[in-house]
This record gives sequence, C-alpha cells and structure tokens, in this order.
Amino acid sequence: MLRPNSERLWQEAKQCNCGSGDCSARNHRLCPICNEKMLYGSHFTNEKTRDSKFAWNIDLIVPKQDGGLWKLNNMRAVHIKCNKSRNNKDQSREYEK
Repeated sequence: MLRPNSERLWQEAKQCNCGSGDCSARNHRLCPICNEKMLYGSHFTNEKTRDSKFAWNIDLIVPKQDGGLWKLNNMRAVHIKCNKSRNNKDQSREYEK
C-alpha cells in the first residue's frame, strides 16, 4: 500500500490512454519529464520492481536546496531514472506548460 501523498500524486498524474484494459483503470500513468509509461505497482517502495524502467517515485518540482517544500503543489510522480537525471534542476516553469 502506498503512502497517502504517493496515492494522491499518482491519481493526479497524466493518464496514459494507451487503449489497454489496464490503462482505463489506475495501472498506467505518464511521466511528466519523458512522457513514457509508469506502472502503479512499480513504486520505489516495491523491492521487486523498483529497478524497472516503469518504476516511479516522488519528485520535488522546485528542489529542496532551492527552497522547495514537501507540499503537494510542489510534488509529482516521475520515473526514478528521470528524477535522478534532473540533478536538482528547478522545473517549475516546464511543469506549468
């Protein structure tokens, strides 16, 4: 089971609409950085799938080092690999697009 904030961010993430039966449920979402599919069950707390290309975690849009807070309006669900590649860059302008 996901933490409440993770669950809420997942629900707010961009839907995939790939046409798969799973997609209409809550299984798929799109990463806002790369626009590729994330899978609900591949949350970083799941040891079996966290190394998957579909794995996701919570990202701060404005990094903590730049004054970003752990508040829902500054958080989003993203691929783990995309989050690591951001390297603490502020993406608040890109996220608003």
